Amino acid sequence: MYTNIYIYIYIYIYIYIYVYIQNGEVWELTSCHRYITSIYTYRYVWHIHIHIYLYIHIDMYGNISIIISVFIHLYIYYAKCDEQPSYLFIVFFSPYARINNLLFFSLQISDSPLFNMCLPEHLLWYPLLGFCVHDSVPLPYLQASRQRHEDRIVVQLQNGEVWELTSCHRFRRDEKSGLNSDYNGPKSSFPCVDGYVYDKSKWDSTVVTQWDLVCNREWFAKVIQPVFMLGVLLGAMIFGYLSDRIGRRLVLWSTSAGIFFFGIAAAFSFDYYSFMIARFLLAMSGSGYLVVVFVYVTEFIGMKARTWACIQMHSFFAIGTMVVALTGYFVRTWWIYQIVLSTVTIPFVLCCWILPETPFWLLSEGRYEEAQKVVDTIAKWNRASSCKLSELLSLDLNDPVGNEPLEVKKHNLLDLFCDWNVGTRTLTVWLIWFTGCLGFYFFSLNSVNLGGNEYLNLFLMGAVEIPAYIFMCLGMDRIGRRSVLAFALISGALFCGVVMVIPKDYFIWTVVVTMAGKFAIGASFGLIYLYTAELYPTRVRSLAVGSGSMVSRMGSIVAPFCVYLSSVWTFLPQLLVAILAFISGVLSLMLPETMGKPLATTWEEAARQDTENESSGKLFPTTNNTALKNVEVIDSGGSGLGE
Repeated sequence: MYTNIYIYIYIYIYIYIYVYIQNGEVWELTSCHRYITSIYTYRYVWHIHIHIYLYIHIDMYGNISIIISVFIHLYIYYAKCDEQPSYLFIVFFSPYARINNLLFFSLQISDSPLFNMCLPEHLLWYPLLGFCVHDSVPLPYLQASRQRHEDRIVVQLQNGEVWELTSCHRFRRDEKSGLNSDYNGPKSSFPCVDGYVYDKSKWDSTVVTQWDLVCNREWFAKVIQPVFMLGVLLGAMIFGYLSDRIGRRLVLWSTSAGIFFFGIAAAFSFDYYSFMIARFLLAMSGSGYLVVVFVYVTEFIGMKARTWACIQMHSFFAIGTMVVALTGYFVRTWWIYQIVLSTVTIPFVLCCWILPETPFWLLSEGRYEEAQKVVDTIAKWNRASSCKLSELLSLDLNDPVGNEPLEVKKHNLLDLFCDWNVGTRTLTVWLIWFTGCLGFYFFSLNSVNLGGNEYLNLFLMGAVEIPAYIFMCLGMDRIGRRSVLAFALISGALFCGVVMVIPKDYFIWTVVVTMAGKFAIGASFGLIYLYTAELYPTRVRSLAVGSGSMVSRMGSIVAPFCVYLSSVWTFLPQLLVAILAFISGVLSLMLPETMGKPLATTWEEAARQDTENESSGKLFPTTNNTALKNVEVIDSGGSGLGE
């Protein structure tokens, strides 16, 4: 006899951060000493309270219900020294998640170039024999001198030579002039062979400071991110194709292992080129992982839980963004920062080999006995009676067809354009992917111009994505995928238009409308992952999601250049995003609705989505690759496999 089991776990974390900030610094330098006078001293006082509630309920039938609630209270105070701190704001965040029968969490932080490639203030380094200057000094004197002497400093050595130092050049005055800043006489230019002095007040070490990627080598730093995005493009396409050829499980394990291995390799790169190669391979692995893990979860979750399970994966991606921000705040050395983020994947690398292959893929390959073993395992874990695939599919497992893999056609990108209707669907989906990614990254990049603490800004940027995903899940299960997608895209276009007509004096309203636009575009970008997986049959599902992800990365590459268009006209970027979002929203209305429908296994079933509104949940194909009728799967009171 079974009994109800209740497990309640409560975790409380309290973090207190007290930071002093010096402003208005005045430095005095002598031959052997340096002095600083603090005119004003300010302080930030942070109180971070984190409450984690984990509630597990196992009923008499063996069904498992899990509720996780996370409450984060962030208090920030700012005040002058010896004054009472003034209250600024509180951030309250409470995500809620419940997954019945099958629980799958995935948190993936492959790499974030936001803080490990920052360019600090820098000057040419020169052995100043008469001054106490070293490359570990955070440039208080140098910065003050540059302000007084038009972005340069003038120093005099013990031998009497007078030098002018700038960020990328150094000159020796040919005539004796003392430290006069308005010297107009002849100068001798010398190349920079002694390195640079970097401002270490924010970052102890970055990729830029590691290999001096400044001045005439600055373009080396600028190509790091485009090369990374090229790896993302290729990874989404290659691993999406491979997962349809060799299975989801093997690709899932190899990509997660690649994220860890290449992430560590990037941290221990011995030169710039090895770093670029490691990051390129890291981008391929991370992109392939995201595509395949989404398809994997989609094929294991039934219709009733599919929306919440798949969309909330994006919430964990947002949580990963917040983790990146916290890691960047506490770790200011780039290679340690890289190692910390790479180690996040260790638990999954060690455990993912336990995960089985999806029954969908096994059945599409004709491997019925292996699919039956997976079904039996799922039923055992759920303490439910297993269904027999031979009965559901009218198979004779004694026949070679039931024991040996079928010779099936291998698909490629051209199969996404096999006829006019499918090709039109693919182009529409690709446009939505591109627009969603372009708008998402445009709003993210443009929000940096709001100023403030860059770590706090990034943390909040991840936190504000959670409400968009919750809204999207509620709408998708009640209104439908197509309607919510069209509403989100058209709303994003309207918000972009509203921003263009808000007067400059109403800055707060500009910020509010901009964030609303990001919510709308972000919701559409998260929805298109699941929608694409439901629009295409099993044999090309990973290929379809991978190709869409590849097209979306083109949008992420274009996004920075879209921001630069504001130099031509202030609202030109918003106008471009608004036009694309509106067109995508209108075209999305021509896509079939997939709410409440089973995943298609063949092109015929995918084509019937336009005309049929099947109410029965059908999971498995028959021997002639048509979906079985009148079979309900993953039912809460059934076998544990269907709905």
